[in-house]
Amino acid sequence: MESIQALNATDTIFQGSELLSCAYLNKGSAFTAEERDKFDLTGLLPSNVQTLDEQVKRAYAQYSSRHDNLAKNTFMTSLKEQNEVLYYKLIQEHLKEMFGIIYTPTEGEAISNYSSLFRRPEGCFLNVNESNKVERDMSQWGGSEDIDLIVVSDGEQILGIGDQGVGGILISIAKLAIYTLCAGIHPHRTLPVVLDCGTNNKDLLDDDLYLGLKQERVRGEKYDKFVDTFVKTARKQYPNAYIHFEDFGLPNARRILDKYTPEIACFNDDVQGTGCVTLAAIYAALKVAKLEMKDIRVLMYGSGTAGTGIADQVSDAIAVESDKSKEDAMKQIWCVDKPGLLLESMKDDLTPAQHPYARKDSEWENKKHDDLLEIVRVVKPHILIGTSTKPKAFTEEVIKEMAKHTDRPIIFPLSNPTKLHEADPKDLFKWTEGKALMATGSPFDPVEYNGTKYEVAECNNSTTFPGVGLGAILSRTKLMSPPLLVAATKALAAQAPALKDENAGLLPDVTNVREISVKIAAAVIKKAQEEKLAQEKHIPDNDEDLEQWIRAQMWNAEYRPLKKVEHGQATPKNPMASKGDPVWSGERWLGIAKSGATVRAACGSTKVLELFLTSAANTKYHNNNHTMKRKLNDQDVPEVADAVTTTTEEPTEKKAPTAKTFAELGLDARLLQAINKEKFAAPTPVQARAIPLALSGKDILARARTGSGKTAAYLLPILQSILHRKSTQPSSTKTTSALILVPTRELAGQVAKVALSFAAFCGQEVRIENLTRKEDDKVAHARLIEAPDVVIATPSRATSLVNASLLQLQDLSHLVIDEADLVLSYGHDEDLQNLSKVIPQAVQTVLMSATLRTEVDTLKGMFCKDPVLLELDQEEKEQTSLTQYVVQCGEDEKFLLIYAIFMLKLIKGKCIVFVSDIDRCYRLKLFLEQFGIKSCILNSELPVNSRLHVVDEFNRGVYDIIIASDDSEIVGNEEKSSRKRRKVEAVEEDDAEAAAVEGEATVPEETAAENDEEEKEEKTSEEKPKKKQKRSKLDKEFGVSRGIDFKNVACVLNFDLPTSSRSYTHRIGRTARAGKSGMALSFVVPKTLYRKHKPTTIPSAEHDEEVLAKITHQQEKKNQQVLPYHFDMKRLDGFRYRMSDALRSVTRIAIREARIREIRSELLKSEKLKRHFEENPTDLQHLRHDQESHAVRVQPHLKHVPEYLLPGNSAVAQGAGDGGFVGFGKSGENRIRKARMQNRMKGKGKGRKKSDPLKSLSAKRK
Repeated sequence: MESIQALNATDTIFQGSELLSCAYLNKGSAFTAEERDKFDLTGLLPSNVQTLDEQVKRAYAQYSSRHDNLAKNTFMTSLKEQNEVLYYKLIQEHLKEMFGIIYTPTEGEAISNYSSLFRRPEGCFLNVNESNKVERDMSQWGGSEDIDLIVVSDGEQILGIGDQGVGGILISIAKLAIYTLCAGIHPHRTLPVVLDCGTNNKDLLDDDLYLGLKQERVRGEKYDKFVDTFVKTARKQYPNAYIHFEDFGLPNARRILDKYTPEIACFNDDVQGTGCVTLAAIYAALKVAKLEMKDIRVLMYGSGTAGTGIADQVSDAIAVESDKSKEDAMKQIWCVDKPGLLLESMKDDLTPAQHPYARKDSEWENKKHDDLLEIVRVVKPHILIGTSTKPKAFTEEVIKEMAKHTDRPIIFPLSNPTKLHEADPKDLFKWTEGKALMATGSPFDPVEYNGTKYEVAECNNSTTFPGVGLGAILSRTKLMSPPLLVAATKALAAQAPALKDENAGLLPDVTNVREISVKIAAAVIKKAQEEKLAQEKHIPDNDEDLEQWIRAQMWNAEYRPLKKVEHGQATPKNPMASKGDPVWSGERWLGIAKSGATVRAACGSTKVLELFLTSAANTKYHNNNHTMKRKLNDQDVPEVADAVTTTTEEPTEKKAPTAKTFAELGLDARLLQAINKEKFAAPTPVQARAIPLALSGKDILARARTGSGKTAAYLLPILQSILHRKSTQPSSTKTTSALILVPTRELAGQVAKVALSFAAFCGQEVRIENLTRKEDDKVAHARLIEAPDVVIATPSRATSLVNASLLQLQDLSHLVIDEADLVLSYGHDEDLQNLSKVIPQAVQTVLMSATLRTEVDTLKGMFCKDPVLLELDQEEKEQTSLTQYVVQCGEDEKFLLIYAIFMLKLIKGKCIVFVSDIDRCYRLKLFLEQFGIKSCILNSELPVNSRLHVVDEFNRGVYDIIIASDDSEIVGNEEKSSRKRRKVEAVEEDDAEAAAVEGEATVPEETAAENDEEEKEEKTSEEKPKKKQKRSKLDKEFGVSRGIDFKNVACVLNFDLPTSSRSYTHRIGRTARAGKSGMALSFVVPKTLYRKHKPTTIPSAEHDEEVLAKITHQQEKKNQQVLPYHFDMKRLDGFRYRMSDALRSVTRIAIREARIREIRSELLKSEKLKRHFEENPTDLQHLRHDQESHAVRVQPHLKHVPEYLLPGNSAVAQGAGDGGFVGFGKSGENRIRKARMQNRMKGKGKGRKKSDPLKSLSAKRK
């Protein structure tokens, strides 16, 4: 049996000088005699063995001997590089004294001298000019479970001293040290980051020793893309990490926070931390002054990031305490900045955060809005807060004027560092005769006035943000929402010493900050549970146990015994982690990162690093999936636990023999019977690979082209799971087991139809409901009251049903998002965020998509945990039998060609014709009607039931031609607005394609590049200005080119070329499905022919050649060719006059009338006859969608093609016998044409007299 000491030992392979060089393991003179012998340290250390307390005593003496604060700061930095435990222990023993040395204000001086004092790098440096390397650079710090906290800065607004460029890394390091000291966050589970975007600090740019980018700061789109790349990479690499934004510049701090707060657990100390701690001080001051929050008037002097952040927190509190609106609460706050009091006339120069606080100019007529004394005289504030960094701004006149209007003036000069304070506390007590209630931004000694000693509270964010971060990490909250911050603020205010003694501080000081952090963390955790944001499952219920549980998670600065191991003998947990360390909740351990790369932060020797990596590479435990299980006692508090080895499969799918029949997949006999009925011969590649993984419970992210059988790949495992559960648990209660989310109603109908066909032999065992139709909640309630097993819905519909408490998801076990890359593009962002909060964490998730885009990565981070990636493109490329042709033609020649193609029956079978917009649908339909060519229209204006019926009739062969407006153009406005909200970027992000970290689904570089180019192209096309057009109300949940199962399509005809290669890919995916052959034919307008026929021109045709080049490039990557097809246009000359005659008939008025008539007709069919056709399905056969619209005059002779017009090789000509080809108007005289010309010439010529039009009129008698 191992001794207690051995049980708590830290395993390590280091010895001798290597061990002394590792700051995390080094004990210096505190190594025991036994350890010195065991680790070859004799001769390397003095003989006397000392305790940690003795080392602290000596280190404090050395610290005290430094002549100034900067020298003390430098000493502490050096100590940290040598012995981390001693560094933190020394500060803990002298926290209040040293706080201003390791943090503000002295740290600001160290940051400004970063390049000149530089000794060795610490932290992660990301270069804005190398954003493509962000993922690689961040992957060096460990696996997905190794980092709990990231502090990131761009160095633009450091501690009131401005732009410090790359020196901003030190503020990230300092903040993390505060997290460790004040909240017990383990120092090796954190990551400091600086975003080096250049600097506008001229002194740094001129400094030869400056270590950062020597260029002016990057702004605008490139900057935003870089920040977004960092955030998304951090979420991908370290999905549980809480992100702390620090000291970003005024134009960016609030904007970045607002962007990511709804998406991730993040925090900005300048905006939220300062606001929280200031509001806590205000709460305490109001209790002392006997004032109510609802009555206060606040004057904010300095309205930058911190000032507006404080104003927002205070206005929120006023609104809550008084039941006032947010707008009315803001009227109790007056904000002053460089131009003076913020007025509405300044709005063009104000930041978005300042706008709500701008006052009406009429209120300040004949008053000095730029004079603080005048403003105080007019406003009569109870509270004066300074964040201006303007020293001595609160003059004696100003303070005495304020004291005239309130008995206990509340004054907070908060600017940092000390030299920038708006007033000195001694002066404030003197000018108010000791009545001021005060808090400052930096520490001050107590002030004695008239024999009374007053404590000066420090509005120190360090009493707030560490506890907030600790609560966020332990609860694993999805978001840091405002209610969590309010809970933290109240928890801090409740500990104010002034509540017991009016002369004491308004806030607790940092001396007892770890206990303060425990209280704040407990409040945050409880509120996260109330808000259903907490993902940690093992949180104690009562307050006492919760606080004890939190304390057990906190790291302490103390030496741990060391145990020597040989190469390859390290414990599964970590070769450097202590067995005795308490573990984080949720089966995590409190040790340093598992991957050897992180040792760079702890060890100063390259040799040590190489030694460790060699050892790690030789041990089977160098795998990020091995974690330590948490043991709980009766009070649900973690106890010391041994490492437990768990084996999990790699998230990238391992090749295995694929099933050749459905029977080999082990499916239920009833499902096999249904599969046989549907005549499915063998599993497609995606089915053969995905079904076994789904049956084993894996999360899946599958990329496979349209028509590959993705629907069956996720439906069959779901149905199998439901049938198995009901056979093994026959008495189990009815629950909804599966939720299938799709972007469009058409796709929902298709999925429901397939699901019902697979469940055909299951009797009443499986209930399936499609909830996408528009119906009253009472109807939905009736359909959901018995909890159907499978629910199919769009995200918006599912959200509304959940909010109405009609759809219950607490027992959900399967979540499928089909066409995942379209779901976010269709504006379902908020709905998915809401659903993610109510869907159980243990649910199995399957994402199916034809492309891996940024949207897919967002969904993966939201719903999946280590999904297995299936790339089926390569396998399906080998099986495809799609031929692609392109025809170069003029804009009017498009109509000539399509007329000839359909009249001469050059395409055999069904055809989908894609056009650019809804008007083009009707123009083409009316044009073809002139020749007796019937077609039906599919667009978002039609009722959903009509659209579904169109697809169904087309699949049944009732008609052969559909004219569809592509969904990317139809929902363009909605899609673009959604993308603008998310600011989807392309090249540098690599969001969905380039994960290369263990534990993450990875995507081949070729695929990543392909999708990046498509996104870049789409973005370019979106940025081109377009004329504003009137749009009718469109159905957002409509889609044509994606998802809908058009069966047996022989040809996809791109009458109008799409605007991106991605859209082209999705269009042609309608044909050559399920192993069948197909053809894609596209009409392309060369630039030389653009706008040569204005009646038929469209703006997008101007860029056809550019889009074609991108399409060709993308298809070549897939080993596909886009071949030119040369029509002999001369042989079609005989058709031109008919084409021109028919085209002239299709006017704008005719198009509008046809549109209105069809919508009215379809609405009648859809609404009034819907129930009739449900009861009389045979009558549905008589409902046709390809009827003539009668919007234009139909000329019967155009419906027939004379034999003399037919080319000899046409289908019609061949059927009638080879009569040859007669080119119309090319040989011989044509009597009809000659007669027409003669009639046109009547009345023309020089010899004809002019006639009076009035005299030419004649009237006949009745």
